[in-house]
Amino acid sequence: MGSNEIQTGTTSFSCSGVDATAEIRHEIRYPLRARAELVWMGRDGVEHEGSGYTRDISEHGAYVLAKACPPMRAMIRMVIRFPHREDPARSRRIEMDGRVVRVELMLTNKSGWGFAVASTNSVLQEVDE
Repeated sequence: MGSNEIQTGTTSFSCSGVDATAEIRHEIRYPLRARAELVWMGRDGVEHEGSGYTRDISEHGAYVLAKACPPMRAMIRMVIRFPHREDPARSRRIEMDGRVVRVELMLTNKSGWGFAVASTNSVLQEVDE
């Protein structure tokens, strides 16, 4: 693994449904608003795409605000992009595979939905645009 990659393991959350969630947080969440591109397999067996913005991120997951929302327990792939401060021609991205562990209707936010993803695999990369 290179110096610009972070590999994480599986985090388990206990979750009883959309409106009730019991979870134990073992890591710090960092507030980070960054563009997230989403791909998930729907209950209908069809691959869906969407986009949104992260609200916060941790070593083992992220919380995303979006207009289209994957269902509970769906496997999801996210690419979270954020600019490189020193060089605008470069950017960083986190590629995250995980499972949706919480879904919330956000009545106070124009995005509409918020959902939490527990990461099964995350990689940080630096890329040229």
